[in-house]
Amino acid sequence: MCLALLSAYAVRIPDIIKSLGSSATFSVSGMRDYAEAFAVLDLANRERAKESLPALQMDADMLEAAMLRAAETHIYWSHTRPGGGGSSTASPFGNSTYGENIAVGQLDAAAVMAGWMNSPGHRENIMKADYSVIGIGCFYQGDVRYWVQVFGDKPVVAVPPPVNTVVSTPVRVLKENYYLKLFAQPEGTTLRYVLGINTRESWPTGSYTVIDADCLDFSSSDTTVASVDAAGLLTKHSAGSATITATRKAGIIMCSGK
Repeated sequence: MCLALLSAYAVRIPDIIKSLGSSATFSVSGMRDYAEAFAVLDLANRERAKESLPALQMDADMLEAAMLRAAETHIYWSHTRPGGGGSSTASPFGNSTYGENIAVGQLDAAAVMAGWMNSPGHRENIMKADYSVIGIGCFYQGDVRYWVQVFGDKPVVAVPPPVNTVVSTPVRVLKENYYLKLFAQPEGTTLRYVLGINTRESWPTGSYTVIDADCLDFSSSDTTVASVDAAGLLTKHSAGSATITATRKAGIIMCSGK
C-alpha cells in the first residue's frame, strides 16, 4: 500500500525565474487518465457550487500543463520543477494568478478530492473566487497515480474530455538532482533492460521512473556472448559473461518515445 501525500502552492505571476543549472531532458511514457481528471473537475465544481462560486472551466492549455506537471512530479514530487523554477513557470500565457495542488497515491478522483478538501491550503485553491480556469493531471507508469490541479484566470480554451492514452512526455531534470540505474526485467525467455531515474524528491522514496528507450544507446561488452538491441532487448548467443551498458544518446536535446 502506498501512502498518499498532498501539497498546495499559490503565487502571483510572474514567479521566480527558472534555474539555469546544467540539465538533461528525458522522455517518460505513462498513462494520462483524462477520465479521472474530468471526474475531479466535476467534484471540484460541486464543492464550489455549495458556496455559490462559479464553476471552473477545463482549459486546453491548463490541461496540458497539468498533465506535464503530473509527469514531472512522477520524477520529482515537489512544487519546484525537476529542471528548476517554481511550478508557475509551467503556467500557460494569459494567467495573472496561478495555484497548484499536487498529490500522490490516491486511487481515484473521489479519494484525491477528499484529501484536498480536508486540507486548508488545498481547499483554499479549489474554492478561490479569483480562479476561473483549471487544468487537472493524472499520470502513472505503474500502480501509483500522480495528481495535479493547476488554477488560473486566463481566457478559456474549451476542451472536451480526451480518451485515456499513453503519452511520452519530455521532462527536464537538473543533473545535480538525479540518479540513474539500469534494471533487467524478465520478458519471455530473455531480459529487457530499462533505465530508471530517481531524484531526492522521488516518492515513494527510492522509486524509479522508467526512461523511454529511444533516449538511450545500449551496448554489450561482448556481443559473442550477448547482444542488446535499441529497445534494450537482450539476445543470448553463447556461454560466458557480458556487461550491458546504457548511456544517454550524445547530442540529444530532447528525445521522445514512439
